[in-house]
Amino acid sequence: MWPLLWSSQSKRTVFPEARHFNGEQFTSDIDTTHFPLAGWKKCVNQLLNSNKDFLTYGDYQGELELRKALSGYLHRSRGVNCSPEQIVIAAGTQSILHILYRITEWKNKVLAMEDPGYQGVRRSLQNQDIRMAPVPVDKDGLSLHEL
Repeated sequence: MWPLLWSSQSKRTVFPEARHFNGEQFTSDIDTTHFPLAGWKKCVNQLLNSNKDFLTYGDYQGELELRKALSGYLHRSRGVNCSPEQIVIAAGTQSILHILYRITEWKNKVLAMEDPGYQGVRRSLQNQDIRMAPVPVDKDGLSLHEL
């Protein structure tokens, strides 16, 4: 894919602005002409003045207030009765697997795993020496009959 991106043909048709690329522009640059700096400063000041714990890691299961709100939402919208202590929030798949590994007793158990399934999850669990049993999937997802 990259050779196509930098070919003379792609510069003419797909990315006409690439002809003027000077090597100093990055996608992480902030367009300061449109950034709401006054609003940003106000939010930062509110945080600094009201929350003394903003530099800490926080609860490993996710912020308690968010878990309380999710617990209430799940009850109202889905009829799910769960406490905030039963909810775990993380930034991504690897983070949540690491947290779940720490708070559950997976070590001497066999986990059912969709087959085919997400290989990142499979590798992460294998790295923790967790045994998995592949369960076939059908048009509706994991085959409950095979489980």
